[in-house]
Amino acid sequence: GHYLLNKYNRSTSQASWFARWAGMIGIMDVGGFIALSLIYSTSSAGAVEEVVHAPQHELSTVSYIILGLVFLLIICGFGWCFYRALSAAGKDTGVQHPDEVGDENQQTTDERR
Repeated sequence: GHYLLNKYNRSTSQASWFARWAGMIGIMDVGGFIALSLIYSTSSAGAVEEVVHAPQHELSTVSYIILGLVFLLIICGFGWCFYRALSAAGKDTGVQHPDEVGDENQQTTDERR
């Protein structure tokens, strides 16, 4: 499905709705098959010994450090993406018309002539 969408997604043609839905359903089928296989294999194996669970009401110091680093990474990542979007929006690149999308290679060969 992904191959067809990439192959036919051009400025002059697009893949049909049937191909898009078929690709999505195909991916969901593969994921469902893997999930059912894992569920079946784990239910038939059974646990040999009881698993001891850690207390659920507190986190260790290492857990807080990891949690803080992940939050910091997410916030910095969003900030960086927001900055890049604002800097790209501030550039004066001109208007790109719908008939110019996907024809960049053709445009560069026309300019060379």
